[in-house]
Amino acid sequence: MDARLWRQNVDDDPHYDPSGIFIAEGGFASARVCRIPLGADGLKEGQGWIGALAVHPDHQRKGVGSRLLGAAEKWLREKGVTRISLGGEPGHFFPGIPRERADAQAFFAAHGFTASGDLAHDLRGDIRGYQRLRRAERAIAQNRSFHLQRCGGLQLPALITFLEQNFPGRWLYETQLRLQRERSPQDIMLLTIGSRVVGFAHTYHKGSAHLGPSTYWRKLLGPQYGGLGPMGLSKDVRGLGLGLALLSFSVETLQAAGVQKMAVDWTTLTDFYGAAGFESWKQYRAWGKSL
Repeated sequence: MDARLWRQNVDDDPHYDPSGIFIAEGGFASARVCRIPLGADGLKEGQGWIGALAVHPDHQRKGVGSRLLGAAEKWLREKGVTRISLGGEPGHFFPGIPRERADAQAFFAAHGFTASGDLAHDLRGDIRGYQRLRRAERAIAQNRSFHLQRCGGLQLPALITFLEQNFPGRWLYETQLRLQRERSPQDIMLLTIGSRVVGFAHTYHKGSAHLGPSTYWRKLLGPQYGGLGPMGLSKDVRGLGLGLALLSFSVETLQAAGVQKMAVDWTTLTDFYGAAGFESWKQYRAWGKSL
């Protein structure tokens, strides 16, 4: 954690409410509800999140965490929340509880939370020697009417239309939020046919003004870090190999920008990204509780 990430995901986030931050000697908790719509997902009425709860080792097993959790739950209940999720909130730090934190899982289980769903993965890859996949080359050769390009200002209306039609919820919201924070959309990669956008991928590097979830923990990747995600295609062009082509183009663009190690965040598609050499790095499980 550093000041830049905290500023972006807390102080400057549209959903930040300072009354949802609780502090104690040796610990803090952060609770959140939607304050503006997440695209077509709206305000997610009844949904609340605890995005972080941390207690310094010197203060653990003294009831500090339980009191912080109780204060956060009380605040969420007063906001009309009927379902609490751990992580995964807009402006999140984590998709869920890190798999290796058995102590955190035991703590939340003791307070009535349960795990659900498949493991989510952060993936990591060293791209210094990356070469375009043959399957991607074949897809490009067989679909010459499609083009891979960096997003320019003229493509923005088509990008937004694509997202409204295919990913009208959080991915639309997060793309619009990024575009508010960055002067240029050129780090968003596009798959187009004519003037129509049929695929997109967010990429990040050390020159990006906005920290994407794939670069939140960039210090673990080294100084020449990069990241990718989210990424998606229109339903009518899936199955043609163009997803791998877009992935390869994105990685090659980051490689040309000097990126050496990069991450892909919050995905279950380990086989898809694994074809390009990415391996599971961090794993998370969703946890929740009904009030």
